[in-house]
Amino acid sequence: MNTNFITENIRLDEKPATRHRLNSFMPRKKKHPPKVSDFLNPSKILIDLNGKSKLVIIENLVNFLADEITSSETDQIVLNLMEREALKSTAVGGGFAIPHCSCDHLKNIEVLLGISQAGLDFDAVDGQHVYLFFLVLTPRKFNLEYLNLVASIVHLIRESNFGSDLLLCNNAQDVIKFIAETESAIPKKTAIT
Repeated sequence: MNTNFITENIRLDEKPATRHRLNSFMPRKKKHPPKVSDFLNPSKILIDLNGKSKLVIIENLVNFLADEITSSETDQIVLNLMEREALKSTAVGGGFAIPHCSCDHLKNIEVLLGISQAGLDFDAVDGQHVYLFFLVLTPRKFNLEYLNLVASIVHLIRESNFGSDLLLCNNAQDVIKFIAETESAIPKKTAIT
């Protein structure tokens, strides 16, 4: 039996739709979720995050992104994040929180990592303090990218000793390097498509 039947019988003068139907039978290259480290740079690492309430913590995270968003957008983003927190806390336990929302006026996905050595009360599901806050802001039109990025963060924080080892980093460059090294050691998952 000729296993190359499909590819041998494609004519270049065929209509593109016919080729597309034939190509749909061919194996597709798997897409991998984005790497968190690709969205971080030293200006997006807040080493000394503090705040006595969830609102103040979120305001501090959003205000740290002042170079990426305008002051008029800041209030709307804080409101969107607080509305999301009202549904269910994004503090997932184990010392981590992933406050996230999508916004109409953003042009790019923004990720910020806030670190608190002392730990902050953020209504975590396990009742413990949160030390690491991955803030994720996305344009509404990037729904799949948004889901894949949050999934990448979840895979990252599930790694053994990730949080405690990350808290040992001395500066923003060390944080990014540690995250990138951890990501490269995690088996690749397939992205949501």
